[in-house]
Amino acid sequence: MSISNTSLLIVLCCGSLAVAFMPGIAADQAKSPKQKSETFITWGNPGGSGGTLLVKGYNVVDTPQAINCTNTSGCTIEIDAMVGVGYGNYGSWGICAVVDGAPVTTPPCWNQSTIPDNGFVTGNSRQNAQVSMGMHTVQTEVLVLGNAYLENWQSDYILYTPSPG
Repeated sequence: MSISNTSLLIVLCCGSLAVAFMPGIAADQAKSPKQKSETFITWGNPGGSGGTLLVKGYNVVDTPQAINCTNTSGCTIEIDAMVGVGYGNYGSWGICAVVDGAPVTTPPCWNQSTIPDNGFVTGNSRQNAQVSMGMHTVQTEVLVLGNAYLENWQSDYILYTPSPG
């Protein structure tokens, strides 16, 4: 038996064992409730060679978006954002989602990278929040530890409502 045939045999064998020892995965996925969703998208392109000035601290990226959860059991709001920043004078930055005026903590806004002092960098974020029935506002903010400039960005807000059985 050649080395490639032996490698294939090992992969097939181990893959079969993995499936045999994880039967609940397929069953759990099949039982997950159906979801319906609505998507709200905001985007901006400040353009130019400088964009919008960001000052140390939290900076609003877009206007608040109103989202209505009509489910008596509540809903999930997913916040997906892509933001470009640059020409900073101090290090790190993060993309932070805000729902009803409070920071989303699932997960919290993470350090994206270092802001270049001569150029731009783009970061991505995905966060989610559980909300009760009713109207809610969502928004994207950028946290910078020193002055920088905002460039192209897009925020997608997706409302997930569990569908009945």
